[in-house]
Amino acid sequence: MTVEGVVTAVGSSGLYIQDAAGGEWSGIYVFLGSSWSATWGSIHEGDILEVQGFYQEYFDVSEVNVRDSPTGSVSLVDFGAPPWPETIGLDEVGESWEGVLIEVTGVTVSNPASGSGTFEITSPTGAYGTVGDDLHLWGSYAGLSVGDPLSSVVGVVDESYGLYPILPRSDADLTP
Repeated sequence: MTVEGVVTAVGSSGLYIQDAAGGEWSGIYVFLGSSWSATWGSIHEGDILEVQGFYQEYFDVSEVNVRDSPTGSVSLVDFGAPPWPETIGLDEVGESWEGVLIEVTGVTVSNPASGSGTFEITSPTGAYGTVGDDLHLWGSYAGLSVGDPLSSVVGVVDESYGLYPILPRSDADLTP
């Protein structure tokens, strides 16, 4: 499988890419393995890449596995800027947005320490969601309390045990 897309987030074992136009079903995780930068070099948000590997669902996460593919490759096509996040309702976060950079607005912290590096949020309509630290360990947001408002949460949608956590890339992706 060969896919081209713009890098929206960089993690310790891989990265997320999506179609520049965005939208549902436009993003995917690219698994590169630990110490991937030694093999593939420096990759940044906004870089446009062509990746080749095999498609798999790894613990329900859709991914292109470059590391284990005999023909795996990563090629820089161009430099650019990451796309603007898609603004959606918290009740819309789900499978169709997996791997896509999104933003939810006007949410409230409902559980500041729900375990495994996540906290829970709710919308005014009662929709529920989780925010995870797989891409960024919390800094200034470690002191969140129940009821704290967040005007926006930006991040890539992941999948974990039937939930779809939003993974911010930095403290700047969480706006009080």
